[in-house]
Amino acid sequence: MKKIIRTVGMVAALTLLFACGAKPATPTVDPTTPATPTTPSVPSTSETPEAVSVKDYFPFEGDVEYIFEGMGNEYATFTRTVDYIDGNRIQIRDNNGGTEIVKIIEADDNEVKIVYSRGETYFRESFIKKDSGKPEILLKAPIAKGTTWMMPDGSKSTITGIDVVVKVPYGEYKAVEVTIDGATGDTINYYVKGVGLVKMVYNPGTDEVSSSLKTVTKNKPYSRLMTFYVTNSDAKLIRVNKEVTFKTNSITRIILQDVYKAVGTEKNSNILSANTKINSLYLNDDGMVYIDLSKEFVTEMNAGSEFEAMILQSVTNTFGDFYGETRVMLTVDDKTYESGHILLDEDEYLKVDYSKVIEP
Repeated sequence: MKKIIRTVGMVAALTLLFACGAKPATPTVDPTTPATPTTPSVPSTSETPEAVSVKDYFPFEGDVEYIFEGMGNEYATFTRTVDYIDGNRIQIRDNNGGTEIVKIIEADDNEVKIVYSRGETYFRESFIKKDSGKPEILLKAPIAKGTTWMMPDGSKSTITGIDVVVKVPYGEYKAVEVTIDGATGDTINYYVKGVGLVKMVYNPGTDEVSSSLKTVTKNKPYSRLMTFYVTNSDAKLIRVNKEVTFKTNSITRIILQDVYKAVGTEKNSNILSANTKINSLYLNDDGMVYIDLSKEFVTEMNAGSEFEAMILQSVTNTFGDFYGETRVMLTVDDKTYESGHILLDEDEYLKVDYSKVIEP
């Protein structure tokens, strides 16, 4: 996975102050609505600080793509999408071309704070309930010039302006300005009611780095290219690359289950039978992928020992790839995998192996 220089890492961390609006999306498995670019409806509106709460500057909205235009560093340009919304929490994902970072942000009338973050997260999984125990406050009541709070790293954040005019490619606004006095430089963030973060400026004392909101596209959920593995009649593995789309709050295991079945039908190699379900799927703290399949995975397989082994390898490679790990613990209805040909020990995991992969 890609690593970036320290300045870039700070930029990536800053990009997780978010602009996202509305009630949480309900779970879905059929993201088909076309994307619709939007433009700001009410640019440059005057605000009355006493009449708004902090969370008004962090609206929650799912299935929206935000693009920030960067200057001063190649990683200052980034794309933001929303993985999950649950009550007063939102999980956002930022991709700056060098890495993907997810963070959980919690918002109420008094403050908005980052409660959990995870770098280099190229898979989609819910961290919405997680808490690091060291919240990073992004904005705090009262919305008034001079309001100050401390950050976990010892730096100080201050509201340094209320109706500060800020112009970005997406529009011109009067924003709340927050200045963070950090050990390696100052960061200035601009928030607009009903829009969210519109600009970030980082000044390390040398070259200034900035990210400015450029476009907001609704009905544009997160998508990524994923590799699925199937096996042919010669017991070889075939790679199949597919663009997989995840709407906000859609269930990852169901999306992958349905796409995997479609890939199998397309390639006449049904790794997951029509009635097979993925009961659970997650990356554990031990660095191993855990997947539990329904009994139909075995009862409807109808394969000899060699072909069955390749089916298991297909599943292992597919979900190992998805999480970027090499070990996969596969169970059936929460029991050790057992068929007429293969019996896995209770603690026996499968390993990702590409030695028998051929090009399609």
